Amino acid sequence: MKLDLFYEIDVPRPWPGEFPENQRREEQRSYKEALEQIQLADKLGFNTVWLVEHHFREGRSHCSARRWFCGNSPSHGRGTSIS
Repeated sequence: MKLDLFYEIDVPRPWPGEFPENQRREEQRSYKEALEQIQLADKLGFNTVWLVEHHFREGRSHCSARRWFCGNSPSHGRGTSIS
């Protein structure tokens, strides 16, 4: 059986602290967590990771540069396909 992951990289409100640093910090945390999960999925033998690309959406789907994210994943070039 092949298993896949699907990411929207949510950054739900409220963001603690002062804007825009608080939003930026929470986005960085969400990206870091997603990269760690993708790396674990690769080790566990997951088949594909799918990423949604959206622009100008606060709180949901903060991934506006899907190809950059794919290229910077620690699993890039290994067994798991990132699309």
